[in-house]
Amino acid sequence: MAPLAALTSDFLRDYPQISITITVDDTPADFMADGIDLALRGNRPGSDSLIARVLSQTPVVLAAPPGQLANDDLPILGPLARHLTDRRAVGRIACDSFALALELVRSGAARGCFPRPMCDADHASGQLDLAPPPVGVETQLTLYLVYPDRRPLPQRLRLFIDRLVAAFSAS
Repeated sequence: MAPLAALTSDFLRDYPQISITITVDDTPADFMADGIDLALRGNRPGSDSLIARVLSQTPVVLAAPPGQLANDDLPILGPLARHLTDRRAVGRIACDSFALALELVRSGAARGCFPRPMCDADHASGQLDLAPPPVGVETQLTLYLVYPDRRPLPQRLRLFIDRLVAAFSAS
C-alpha cells in the first residue's frame, strides 16, 4: 500500500486539478455499476471486455507463526489460498482479505499465503516463518492494471495509468 500511496500523493501534487477516489476491496469490481475507472488485480484480471496490463510479479509464500508451518490444524487463509481443498480446519475460520488474514497469522490463529513483501519485515523480526506455498497455490502473484475497453480514455485517467506503469516499470 505504501508505494501506491506515495505514487498517488506525487500524482496529486503534480496534477492539483485532478481528484482521485481510492477504494480498497478484495472483491472484483463492476466497473460500470460501481463507477470505477481502473483497478489493480492479482492473478485474475477479469473479463475479456477489460484491458489488463501486467505491472509486476511477486513471489508468494506460506507464512505461519514461528514453528507452525507444518501445523495442519491451522487453516491456510487469504485470497491466494481460497481454492485449497485439503485444509483440515475448514469451517473454523475463513478470510479473503490479505490484511485481516495477515493479522490472524500474526495472532497465531492461522497460516496464510501472501505476496512475500507483505511478510518480509515480520520474517526478519522472527514473528513469522516462511516457506514455499502449498501445492495448489500460485508461486507468483501477477499484479494487473485493469480498466474498461473504452476509447478514448479521459485525459486524467490516461495520466494516472501512465504514472502507474512508469512507477512499476522502474521498480
